[in-house]
Amino acid sequence: MNTADRGRAAALAAWTATAYGRYVAAWEAGFFVPPATLASDARVLQLGMPQWPLLRTWPQAAHRICQHHAYPADVLAAADSLPWPDNSFDVVLLPHGADVYADTVRLLAETYRVLVPGGCVLLSGLNALGYWRFGARTLSRTLMLHSAGQMRHALEEAGFQVNGGRFMAYAAPWQRPAAEAVPRAVEHMGNRWWPHWAAVYGLTAVKELAGVHPDADLAAALQKQPELDWAAAVGQ
Repeated sequence: MNTADRGRAAALAAWTATAYGRYVAAWEAGFFVPPATLASDARVLQLGMPQWPLLRTWPQAAHRICQHHAYPADVLAAADSLPWPDNSFDVVLLPHGADVYADTVRLLAETYRVLVPGGCVLLSGLNALGYWRFGARTLSRTLMLHSAGQMRHALEEAGFQVNGGRFMAYAAPWQRPAAEAVPRAVEHMGNRWWPHWAAVYGLTAVKELAGVHPDADLAAALQKQPELDWAAAVGQ
């Protein structure tokens, strides 16, 4: 992780502490939830965004580790050079990793390496096409932004099979909304009429090797994740 990557991580962390950033985080919390079929001996790794306690919603996993280049984190290490052996984890949570790291190819290759065959990555990113950018012009020029389509292609190039996705958060950036104050109708209309303008996208993908196929029940469950209230997720 180079100096520029660290700068982008710091800028993103500061933005997620704003009102609009917290609104986006609330929607993302509903994406990073475990499927009902998650095995009790599952090993789950969160890469980055340690200020988001996503692993609290995975209590049934046998091992839960948050890794980041700075505190608070269980393990201090960069996401593009993972200190884990091959095939170490069943699930990797990757919130906004591609927004921060310039070398997306290396980031996804490392994620692929540490996942077991049939393991899943849940990935989110700020949408390069979203109108959130009009309220955060400096940040949008700082981060390594991708569209959902570009990230899907990158995952497939890394060897993943993308099996689900979601667009989230459609409030206008000048509203500076609290998550609970945005009418559900805005989100429903956005999903129906202008999904590619959402603030954030989420993608789920499975590591496949020749002759190895993902668990069908797990793949189906990941595509049907329920919405989750952020306050409830972090126990507030």
